[in-house]
Amino acid sequence: LAGDAVTFQKSVVETVYTLTGTDIDPANGTIQVKVLSSTPLTLTESISSGESVVLMVENGTTYPYIWPTVTWVTGSGNTAPTPTNKDTFVFWKISTTLYGAYVGSYT
Repeated sequence: LAGDAVTFQKSVVETVYTLTGTDIDPANGTIQVKVLSSTPLTLTESISSGESVVLMVENGTTYPYIWPTVTWVTGSGNTAPTPTNKDTFVFWKISTTLYGAYVGSYT
């Protein structure tokens, strides 16, 4: 209900999903991992307004990929990040606009 507070008394456990296709869909889990193994690959999304997904992408320097239409939130404006071997992103949607933020690389 709008305006009601939610209190968590224990940890929140997120579903981690290995993305085998190309669709970033929060129904599969709010944390998703995509290991790229072919090129070219065009990612799609099924994120609704108010939903978000953390996406971890591996092999981005070896296998280039194409994002869906994203408004990137960066210090330098709407600029897509340059992929490294292992990257983490957060995507969320407000109304019909998909936003993305590059969190950083991991090992």
